[in-house]
Amino acid sequence: MSNWEEFEKLVFHIQKCLCPEANVTFDETINGRQFDVTLRFSIGPHNYLTVIECKKHKRPVSVDKIDGLITKARDANANKAILVSSSGFQGGAFSVAQRHGIDLFSLKEILDDPEELAKAIEIPVLHHSSLAFITQNGQIPFPDRDNEIRYWVEKTILKFDKTRTTLRNYLVSKRPTYEREATSNRQTMRLDFPKGTFASLLNFFENKPVCGIHFDFEIRKGFLVPNLKTDPWLLREMNSGFQLRDELSGEVTSVLKKDVLQEPRKVEVGHFYKCDILGFNFYISGKEGDLVNIFLIESYQHGSLFQAKFKQHEKHIKTLTQITDCDEIARLKKILIKMENNGV
Repeated sequence: MSNWEEFEKLVFHIQKCLCPEANVTFDETINGRQFDVTLRFSIGPHNYLTVIECKKHKRPVSVDKIDGLITKARDANANKAILVSSSGFQGGAFSVAQRHGIDLFSLKEILDDPEELAKAIEIPVLHHSSLAFITQNGQIPFPDRDNEIRYWVEKTILKFDKTRTTLRNYLVSKRPTYEREATSNRQTMRLDFPKGTFASLLNFFENKPVCGIHFDFEIRKGFLVPNLKTDPWLLREMNSGFQLRDELSGEVTSVLKKDVLQEPRKVEVGHFYKCDILGFNFYISGKEGDLVNIFLIESYQHGSLFQAKFKQHEKHIKTLTQITDCDEIARLKKILIKMENNGV
C-alpha cells in the first residue's frame, strides 16, 4: 500500500472478494460526484447502492472528510456510505458518522508467520525502518518493503575521503553510537556523512551527492532459521493479508492477499507491471497463443537482485497491475535494455 491509488484499488479488490454477489465498480462518477468504489446489489425487487471513499493519510481522518462524504452520498442517492482509512479517525468523526449513518472502517496489513518459521529460534534484533538519504534539496526515501530496504543497504556504495564502502558497512561502524539507546519504542536517528559524500545504487542513482541518512530504529522480535533458502520476507508476504475493522461496532474481518487478488488480469505486450503481493516488476514482451512471454525485471531476495525470462499461461496472471508512472517506466526500460544486451 505504497500510495493512495494502490490503496483505493486494494479496497476495490477486497470488496469484490467479500461481496461476490454485488456489482463492484472502481472510480465511478454519479451525478457529478466521484467515488473510489461503488457496490450495487439487489434483494428481491429492491436495488441498493453503496458508495465508498478511501483515505490513505499519515494522520487520522478529520471530521470535515466525513461531512464531505455525507454531501456526496446524498447527491448520489446512495443507500449507504462508507469511509475506509489507513490511519484511523479523529475522535469527533465517530459521533458525526453515527448521526448520519456513515460506516467507518480502518484497513491495515497483517503478517502471519509461515510454517517454515515454526522451528526458528526467536532472538531480539535491532530493526531499522523509514530510511532516507538526506540531500541538499530534500531527501531520497528508501522503499517500504523489507526485502528492497535490505538491497539498498547492502548494495549502495558510499564514496568519501578516498574511501569506498557499502552503506551496510557504514551503518555497522556507526551502530555503537545508537544501539545502546535502543528499546522496544521506536526512536529516530540522523547520521551525517563526511563532506563530499556521493552515493551510487545500480539501476537507481549514480554519484548522488548526499549529506547523511536518517531512520527509525527499535528492538523487535526476530527469527534465526537454519538452512532457510527462501527469503523470509517472501514467505511472510505470501502468508499475509488484510484486516478490515468496523470502528463503530468493533467487528473485524480478515482476508488473505491470495484470496483478494484472484481475479485474472489482462496484460498487454510492451507494458510494465507490478505484482500486487510481492512488489516484483515485470515486462510483457510478447504472446504466443495463450502463453505470455514475461521478463522478471526486478525481484529482490537475500539482499540481491534476481532476474529471469519465462512463459506463463495468461489465465494464471492474477496479481499484476500496470505501471503508469513515467519516471518509473523510464527507469525500468533502462534495466530491460541491460537484460536484453546480456542475453537474458
